[in-house]
Amino acid sequence: MAEADQTLIIERLPEPPTWSDLEAFAALDREAFAADGLTAANLRLLALTGRLYVARLEGQVTGQAVVLGRLDGPGAFLLGLAVGQAWRGRQMGRRLLQFILADLARAGVPFLELTVDPANLPAVSLYEKEGFVRERLVPDLLGPGKARLIMRRSLS
Repeated sequence: MAEADQTLIIERLPEPPTWSDLEAFAALDREAFAADGLTAANLRLLALTGRLYVARLEGQVTGQAVVLGRLDGPGAFLLGLAVGQAWRGRQMGRRLLQFILADLARAGVPFLELTVDPANLPAVSLYEKEGFVRERLVPDLLGPGKARLIMRRSLS
């Protein structure tokens, strides 16, 4: 499953993903999430239970996302979505998210949940424009002083 517009390609990585894809994905994850960024080895394990998505511009990974299944029900959870600093402002995050939503809907996934830093207004705005609803604010979800907003979107 891939979507192309000029040189932008958005796709779900195959199972198993290549190590070069995992390393590029991990580098972008560390750029976006610093110390909380995932390693290629972590991503390889996550690929066993979820889906890894990438956006590429001229062969370079410019955006990425991790979606995991839920053990407590039929929905999915967006663990992370990031676009590299050099490629922000080009609608890549929106296009990547739209691709993920369509892919999950085709697979019969009933809903997608995510967490976002409530201070990250561009991300909150993106998610709301794509139909996500604020569920609740969880203080200290990722540690002391690291509140996260839980958001959800129906896919059916």
